[in-house]
Amino acid sequence: MLPRERPSNTYAPIFALPALRSITFFSSVAFFSFSHAEVNELLEQYDVDFSATERDNLRRLAGNHPYLVQLTGSLMLRARSSQVIEESTITQIEADLERETEAYFADVLDCCGEQEQMIVTWLSLSQLDQQVAIGLRALLERYDHDLTRLIRRGLVCCVADKHLLFSLFFCRRVLHKNVVGRGQQVLSVWKPYINFLSPPQKRLSNIWSNRLSNVPSLLKARIT
Repeated sequence: MLPRERPSNTYAPIFALPALRSITFFSSVAFFSFSHAEVNELLEQYDVDFSATERDNLRRLAGNHPYLVQLTGSLMLRARSSQVIEESTITQIEADLERETEAYFADVLDCCGEQEQMIVTWLSLSQLDQQVAIGLRALLERYDHDLTRLIRRGLVCCVADKHLLFSLFFCRRVLHKNVVGRGQQVLSVWKPYINFLSPPQKRLSNIWSNRLSNVPSLLKARIT
């Protein structure tokens, strides 16, 4: 399991040679998010001749996450049978990528505290259903410290004053664990965390509760 304070999605493990035969040392090195230019530079460095459409697909699936860029690019190259990857192939690559990252994102999520998991779950729901976003600002302001930690770890990003999870695959993993897996039980666990809300805002928990029962069907829809 990754250390709780470690920016899980921006760190990659490396293994150092043991100084002593009986001891194995582990270390880590920080890899921050790539810029668009750095993704293009990486592709050019390894002579990957992706078309503009293929590069757009790479960014859509991987964002600027170093590990996801490498994994997605590898899957795209493996699936390539012609100069241009067809849409049906991209759909298969997306399914492969979700399967390949399942254990990784589960590990990342396990490193989050309960309040952090509550935040990423509501953010995930808001990406599926805009109704859930109502009143979310009050929750994020209350737990600004936890939100800041999630941002610092690279799990949440802010785009045009809107907080989003950094990866659609991480979004799905969050929903599978905390909504599909834990179901209505999760509301009772998180109830103490929303007692501060005003009566109108507390009624939002009823909206959220109703949304929980719809998530399995919503998950079948494509998250963008």
